[in-house]
Amino acid sequence: MPFRDLRTSDNQIDPLAPFIVLAIMCHPQPEERVQRDQMLSTLRRQTGEGKVRRAVLSTEEYLSNTSRHAARGGIAGSLFLTYLQLNELGKRASLNAAISIVRCHLPRWRDHLWPMWDAKAVEMHMPHSRRKMLEAFEHYLSAAHLWAVLLHGYQNERSGCRYGLFG
Repeated sequence: MPFRDLRTSDNQIDPLAPFIVLAIMCHPQPEERVQRDQMLSTLRRQTGEGKVRRAVLSTEEYLSNTSRHAARGGIAGSLFLTYLQLNELGKRASLNAAISIVRCHLPRWRDHLWPMWDAKAVEMHMPHSRRKMLEAFEHYLSAAHLWAVLLHGYQNERSGCRYGLFG
């Protein structure tokens, strides 16, 4: 699981902390460090490192990169969240059970959540098959809890989750 200290050298929270977390959500694998750094360099180039709101933080390039991971990361978060909900309800919690439930809700979630992401992104296509859903879950497993939090906020219409990361 990627680790990133969200403090600056003077022990304050990094002004780009939400974007650092989102970069980790999009590129959770240890070998994806370069991609995480590239996402953040886009923001630093446009905002100045550590300078809050000097420019618009939700750059088109940054959000486009994020949107390429939203569908697959969202599946991982959905499976994780559904697994937890099954367990909380005292039902047999398994990935197979979670896949069945998530698959039923995919059209509604896709129509409600994904219009804000870049529709041209290749990875935008939400996995529907069991194999593709498991591949997404495995790839984003170390960040699935973060995707689950984001989805939970959307599902409960928490505006801070929708816009808090982007300005």
